[in-house]
Amino acid sequence: MSNVYGLDKTETRKLSFLYNHSSIEYRYSVIDDFSLPEEEWDFIPHDNGKHFPTVDDRMKIFDKEALPLSENLSLIAAAGLEAIEYIRKKNKANVYWLRERLLLIEKAKQQSGRCELQVVNPVEQLLRAAAVAEDTSEGKLAIN
Repeated sequence: MSNVYGLDKTETRKLSFLYNHSSIEYRYSVIDDFSLPEEEWDFIPHDNGKHFPTVDDRMKIFDKEALPLSENLSLIAAAGLEAIEYIRKKNKANVYWLRERLLLIEKAKQQSGRCELQVVNPVEQLLRAAAVAEDTSEGKLAIN
């Protein structure tokens, strides 16, 4: 980020201090450039003399990405709550229920930009714990 903003040595040190003390392991962004090598950037200018994208420019990308991200989060949360209910009642979900929910998980894993739903993997584990593995000897699908 210090290169993006054209910071001098002192300002770079301050920014580094803030990042190192924020307890944030990885900063996700809907702007792909932040996760790519500089030569592959297509949104942020390569040199400091060019127009840096405004907050409005960046918000347009966020507006485009936020709705699918929140929709996926809502679906994943609902699936996780269903799984918890199966587990709480000591019931087993059937393989078809699991298959449908795992499709939601796969969709959520394919987020655009660098935004990722951090709950996806734990919810996937819940779904698998709530489902029953079908007997494969009769041609049925084994999922667990």
